[in-house]
Amino acid sequence: MPKRRPRARRGVGWLRYINDFTSPADAEKNVGPALSAGTPYIIHLCEGTDIGTRDYFDNLKKADGSWLIGPPLVTINCVALDGPQFQTLATNRGAGVVWSPLSNFLLYGATTKVALARQAGLPVAIGCDWAPSGTKNLLGELKIAKLVRS
Repeated sequence: MPKRRPRARRGVGWLRYINDFTSPADAEKNVGPALSAGTPYIIHLCEGTDIGTRDYFDNLKKADGSWLIGPPLVTINCVALDGPQFQTLATNRGAGVVWSPLSNFLLYGATTKVALARQAGLPVAIGCDWAPSGTKNLLGELKIAKLVRS
């Protein structure tokens, strides 16, 4: 019988996962140790379209001016981010962005600014997000991505 991969659970095992942080202290407590250890960390970052949602990004900035961003950090959606935030992710060697175009459009009426992420030098992957608003497979997401580019 093949071995099963460990399940991704919040704060347990080989992978860490969480949504936006409510404060810099919350971010430091959760993502700081994972990044220091090189543990992959996945975060649904700045989901939404308003400035208040984009401001959650600033919670990744430490008191000394450095950022809680590094190669093990993978961000999902990032709908509220603009060029400066994508540039900060890239400058601090953020691992990249996972884009779920259909889910973004259904939930927020907008989608990740993929061109800005790519201009900053970030790799962009495509994902299905979750069943209520995403497509059933990556081909469905690719169809939406093609419509966005057209």
